[in-house]
Amino acid sequence: MVSGQRSINLFDTKASLTPGWQLVEQYLRIARQYMLWFVLIVGIVLVVFYGVIRFRFNQLEGEQKRLSQTIQNQNVKEGMLLALRARITSLNNILNTQFSVAPYIDTTLLLARPPKLTSFSIGDKNTVQISVNLPDIQEAVSMMEEIVKLVDENKIRTPNLTSLTLDKNGDIMMGLSYSVILKQAL
Repeated sequence: MVSGQRSINLFDTKASLTPGWQLVEQYLRIARQYMLWFVLIVGIVLVVFYGVIRFRFNQLEGEQKRLSQTIQNQNVKEGMLLALRARITSLNNILNTQFSVAPYIDTTLLLARPPKLTSFSIGDKNTVQISVNLPDIQEAVSMMEEIVKLVDENKIRTPNLTSLTLDKNGDIMMGLSYSVILKQAL
């Protein structure tokens, strides 16, 4: 019997609203739809914006890695360049203080050549000191005449006989010093 009976619901399923509240309810439904569309559109815009920012971030991160690698490669080159500049500075200092020994050697070779020339040294103020081993007195006189000739030609000045030794065999050991007159470059 229960299945055949109908139940009566005494409660009103729809509460009746006043016309003012019905209007408010209608506007709330419209506002709810607009809010749903607004949230949906804002969500889509935010997702697109996030995607663009993330893409740009990844792009900049890749560029940063590439530039960091370039900087590291350039550091090696810069180190080599700095070392080269330091060497160039050192070479310039050497070249500025370097002088030619050719005039000193040339004037010495006019006086004596090896094996007669036993020592040769360059001192301060363009001075040269040499030691010569000669077999006889005639060659010693010839060397002295050559020194006088070089003084007359203005190639050397202030010649000094620093030592003179005569051994039992007749060999003569002479020590000489003189200043070389350097020609100025034009």
